[in-house]
Amino acid sequence: MKRAWCMVLCLGLTLSLCGCDTEPLKEKLIVEGVAVDFSDQRYRVTLQVYSPLAGSSGKSEYQLFSASGDTVYEALRLIDENTGKRSYYSDTKVVVFSYESLKNGAWNGLEYFIRSSEMSTNVCLAVSMGKADEMFYIEKEGVNMPAQVLSNLLHYGKSDATPFSGELMTVGARLLGQDGDVSLPILQTVQANKKQYPKLNGVLCFREQKPHYAMSERHKWVYNWLQEYYDDRAFVFTFMETPHTLNMKNAKATICATIEQGNPVFHVCLSLECDVMETGTPEGIVLEQVDRFEQMLEQEIEQLVMETVERVFLTEGCDVFNFARTLRKQQPTYYKKLQHWRSIIDTCRITCDVQAVVTRAGQGTVE
Repeated sequence: MKRAWCMVLCLGLTLSLCGCDTEPLKEKLIVEGVAVDFSDQRYRVTLQVYSPLAGSSGKSEYQLFSASGDTVYEALRLIDENTGKRSYYSDTKVVVFSYESLKNGAWNGLEYFIRSSEMSTNVCLAVSMGKADEMFYIEKEGVNMPAQVLSNLLHYGKSDATPFSGELMTVGARLLGQDGDVSLPILQTVQANKKQYPKLNGVLCFREQKPHYAMSERHKWVYNWLQEYYDDRAFVFTFMETPHTLNMKNAKATICATIEQGNPVFHVCLSLECDVMETGTPEGIVLEQVDRFEQMLEQEIEQLVMETVERVFLTEGCDVFNFARTLRKQQPTYYKKLQHWRSIIDTCRITCDVQAVVTRAGQGTVE
């Protein structure tokens, strides 16, 4: 008898714990994507919201709701008031900011999302150089709605499925930390067959909290390699006056900091595996040429790494490659004596070492 009463009591407790969220789905706004724009000194926020009822009527299974406010939070609150529903962000996949919305400082646009207890810490962040809400008018892919399409694009390229750039937790940590600058992937829409599709179009580098420098397509290769991100674009390398299309993979990068003559020196070591996917000659690359091929490829990539790091870090002053954090961890005594990290950027020096291995060339002449 005592055992039966215990079972009844446990069942009652279990049922009581299930009532923590009893709001029906039709009274919620399940937010899948957020766009933040800025005009006339006000933030305009657009939400892509899951809408199963729209799907049953033959329309897309999402709706867009927008509102403007003096802050991002105020705009989001007005959407809830206007719809008579409460927004839920636990399923949010991507937040896209317009460049204009970040010019007042990244923290102003990001603060609400960083502090939100509902939003996942690995939600993708990105920037549009035009209007951010245009990214939610792209074509869906199968059952994937625009926010999921954007998320898939931003996650593609790493074996552990972490975003190309701009994960909420990482960006938040950099904004609140002492060293390192934020970087966000740049998204744009392209038109094909009268439809809009998303495309990654570079990296926006911040200096402190302000957007400062848009990295070029050429320099983005180095950014991806140092992030150990797999880039599926074709890297064209000219060898013996003949173009060769390479697939660069398995990037491994390390950065070491030393102090030489009182100034920091950062040593960038990069190793790459390369598949030669296409050559400009039918015979491909013969075995005797591979060593020379790799040597010249290493020289070109080393030059590209130096060119990129010197432009982004030394000239523009954007520490998106974590040099400050590397110095703080590897040379703590030196770092603690600094009054301001940025004051010594002009005195820093960069060195680079690249190792490239050709794993397959031409028509399979290299094992």
